[in-house]
Amino acid sequence: MAHHRPNGRSAQVHKTIVGGAAHAVFNGKVYVAKGAQLTDSAQQSRNLLLSGRAHVDTKPQLEIFADDVKCAHGATVGNSMQSSCSTSKAAACPIKRRATC
Repeated sequence: MAHHRPNGRSAQVHKTIVGGAAHAVFNGKVYVAKGAQLTDSAQQSRNLLLSGRAHVDTKPQLEIFADDVKCAHGATVGNSMQSSCSTSKAAACPIKRRATC
């Protein structure tokens, strides 16, 4: 994503679900040129792993040359076991299952 003029807006959300022994890569960049004042930009990378062998390399980046901007970026990587354990705990899952969380 590149901003070269003032008052630009962008929102980028990248979502990935990775299973088996798969490997996913996200390398995104928001570029804000010197003359692109008042740019408002956000970039997110959200990733979910479905197995212990799956992995994600994620690298959201900001490259800002203007001084009056509002820009943010972030990344999360979670696994499906965390989500299912949280749900299972609420539903009184067996103690053996809870121990793996």
